Amino acid sequence: MYFPQNPMVPGYSSFDLPQWGQNGVGMQQATQQTGVNPIDLGNQGLTAMNIGSLAIGGLQTLGGLYNAFQAQKLANRQFRFNRDFSLANYGNSVQSYNTRLEDRVRARAHMEGKGDGYISSYLNKNSLNDDLNKKYAK
Repeated sequence: MYFPQNPMVPGYSSFDLPQWGQNGVGMQQATQQTGVNPIDLGNQGLTAMNIGSLAIGGLQTLGGLYNAFQAQKLANRQFRFNRDFSLANYGNSVQSYNTRLEDRVRARAHMEGKGDGYISSYLNKNSLNDDLNKKYAK
């Protein structure tokens, strides 16, 4: 049977390694087997590797902030486009409703022999106002 080698500990398969906390296995035994103390790696200070990691982390942060800013701008543009589209659709629906209402009222007034006063009072009472387009006009 093949047991894969553990890349962290040469010569040991992943099944031969001691399990932490079982049968008295702890940091001392791990240090003896690997030669590396997992807790104390020494005070190395800022090495070139650490400075490089910090620089890369900073660049990643700046890139993330830039991408977030671009996403926010795109979201604002999409919102304005959808708002303008919805307002235009609403305005067209209001205009269509008022046109149909006026046509019906004029036909009814003509059939019933009523004058223009009836038509204008009925339209003032029952037509829709396009207040949203006035409120959100550019």
